[in-house]
Amino acid sequence: MSKRHYLVVGAVMVLAILAGLFGGAVQGKNSGTIGVVDMERVINEYVAQPLLEARDELQAKFDEESEGLEDEVEIAQLFQSYQGQLSKLEADYRRTIQKAIAEVGEKRGLEVILPAAGVLYGGTDITDDVLAVLN
Repeated sequence: MSKRHYLVVGAVMVLAILAGLFGGAVQGKNSGTIGVVDMERVINEYVAQPLLEARDELQAKFDEESEGLEDEVEIAQLFQSYQGQLSKLEADYRRTIQKAIAEVGEKRGLEVILPAAGVLYGGTDITDDVLAVLN
């Protein structure tokens, strides 16, 4: 495993331990102020298809433009250009999703919104509301 993978696993373990230590304090509060979003569902229903289509379109353009090129440097630069376009599109979707989550959270008076995958119990699921804003 890479060093980054170990760091991610370590961070998740630390968060899990902290959640266990402070879980009692959170359970005593009104969980109505905590929202949860199923990010996997948001990605699948809002982002996945357009990003796959954009990737396929960019790949086709790259294949067409790079077909006659023999210089590896030119091919790499062209690839980086298309990769940058796809990364920008992903970042735009990410910002749009964050804005929708913030909008729903503000409307519902939520103090904290967490990814549903990290919540074992409680919270108000706002996934449908977020998808409604996005669509």
